[in-house]
Amino acid sequence: MKPAVALFVTLVALAAIVGTFLVIGAYPQDPGYHNFADKRAFFGVPNFWNVVSNLPFLVVGLMSWTRKRVFALGLIITAFGSGLYHWNPNNSTLIWDRVGIVIGAVFPRAAHHRAAAGVPADEQSAWPTGSRAPLLCDRQTL
Repeated sequence: MKPAVALFVTLVALAAIVGTFLVIGAYPQDPGYHNFADKRAFFGVPNFWNVVSNLPFLVVGLMSWTRKRVFALGLIITAFGSGLYHWNPNNSTLIWDRVGIVIGAVFPRAAHHRAAAGVPADEQSAWPTGSRAPLLCDRQTL
């Protein structure tokens, strides 16, 4: 596919997605979603075990920092963001529970697209694609 055609298709798809969200509007999260089974507090931390369960994300993120920085950053953000959400679960903090997961999930896909296009999937080539995460790929991969 020619780059101009690929860009046009991407822009039309993006316009359709944005248009759909403008017409439909926000779809609120069910408040029962934030009702955890274990609400015990320890050491002044509400929902203690839900908050602490994010420590493995932090540990693995720090351990993988030297090899896959973007993926590791996604895990570290997940640890802190999800910890923040579980500390005070509501619709306003829910985005922080999910943003790190998106970064961690998009990076391997972006690296795969770049590798399939013949672009080395190292850190230098992954950063520009990761910065445009909603597109999942750039002109070189289309």
